[in-house]
Amino acid sequence: MLNKVCILYKDHLRLTLLVGGGQARKTYIYWLKEPPFAMQDYESYEGRWIEGSVEEPVILLESAPSGVQKIDLSPYIDEIEVIYQIMGVSQSGKISWKTVSEDEYNDFMKNIDF
Repeated sequence: MLNKVCILYKDHLRLTLLVGGGQARKTYIYWLKEPPFAMQDYESYEGRWIEGSVEEPVILLESAPSGVQKIDLSPYIDEIEVIYQIMGVSQSGKISWKTVSEDEYNDFMKNIDF
């Protein structure tokens, strides 16, 4: 795994994991019952996943209102959505992310050579 960056918004946390040498990524969207601390609609905080599983992540927010903050997100999670993406190249040579099904993602990961 190359990257474990997350962004906390008032109603959800988005955790993106780059895998397969950066050629694929899984994005977990954790819809929250409530934010772990008081937030305005326009606020967001960047952090990273530091421990726990993807079902019960513990994140470290470096720019939280009270400074660096370690948060167990599991009590706040209402629903988890997963987005599977693989890197694609258009006919013009532009690199972009293509959203695929879980099966297509798993097949891609089985056949990747990195």
